[in-house]
Amino acid sequence: MIDAKYIKRLLKIRHPDKAWIYATEVPTKTGYNAPHDNGLGGLRVIDAFAMSVWPSKEYKRVAYEIKVARSDWLAELEEPTKRAQAWYLADQFYFVLGPGVGDKRDLPRDARRCGVIQVSKQGEIADVGYCLGHDAWPMPDWFVASFLRCVRDQGWSDKVVEDL
Repeated sequence: MIDAKYIKRLLKIRHPDKAWIYATEVPTKTGYNAPHDNGLGGLRVIDAFAMSVWPSKEYKRVAYEIKVARSDWLAELEEPTKRAQAWYLADQFYFVLGPGVGDKRDLPRDARRCGVIQVSKQGEIADVGYCLGHDAWPMPDWFVASFLRCVRDQGWSDKVVEDL
């Protein structure tokens, strides 16, 4: 069965260690004293987030929202504030859909700039909806700290996905 944990490992392959920093379950803020209501839906957790560390890749930031159940996918599409923070913190935002969850035709007008990645029953990933991208907002200190904490604590490396 393909679950969110498996998909996170697949996404890591897209971001090799030498060129990227990758983490999963990244809170958009850190610290109990950080303001949690910023008008963009309060504290959120980004399923997977990657940032290029090479100037040739323009330090691109990519956020992923993973959906493995159709009901969760449809609820996500009805509530744009759920993805707002990830959208603004990244240059590219992708929905990653497990087998049978949905496809790019489900996207409402407000989400048409988002990319869609489909995961097959065999565990292969394919970009099926082109991500138009945009200029991300500067990363606030509390997000940088949260992202770095996740990287430190999770210890993601290419070795983690070798056994896929």
